[in-house]
Amino acid sequence: LSAVTGLPAGVGGKVLQVVTATSGGVSVTSQTDVTTGITASITPSSTSSKILISITSVIAYTSYGARSSDYCGVNLKRNTTSILGGGNNDFCSVWELSNHGFNFPVAISYVDSPSTTSSTSYTLFSRVETSGESAYWNNGIGGRITLMEIA
Repeated sequence: LSAVTGLPAGVGGKVLQVVTATSGGVSVTSQTDVTTGITASITPSSTSSKILISITSVIAYTSYGARSSDYCGVNLKRNTTSILGGGNNDFCSVWELSNHGFNFPVAISYVDSPSTTSSTSYTLFSRVETSGESAYWNNGIGGRITLMEIA
């Protein structure tokens, strides 16, 4: 085997910086956006940079009632602008759940083009579809967000 010593021009990109943050548990019972506590900021070095956002967490989801389905939504925001999600039923759905709960892992990746060299914050929000539902974010292992600036 021979070692790779370089890539041809125009292939791939370079990671310029990496920012990581963690968060503890947050209970979401609202039908409007509530922060999950998963948030981090980065200051891109160029307006042409891309930001790779990677989020991991665990949700404990509970429903108290006779509904046959329950939904949870997410809203990833760059500063105050929604860039992914935004509904109350666009992230997870469970059928025939009445009076039950479950835990599930979360992994979200998104590539953003913020076109700025100003400090930029990324925050994950969540909401439930109807009252009587509860989504407990960062259950057990905590939540983690990693931002990578790619040239």
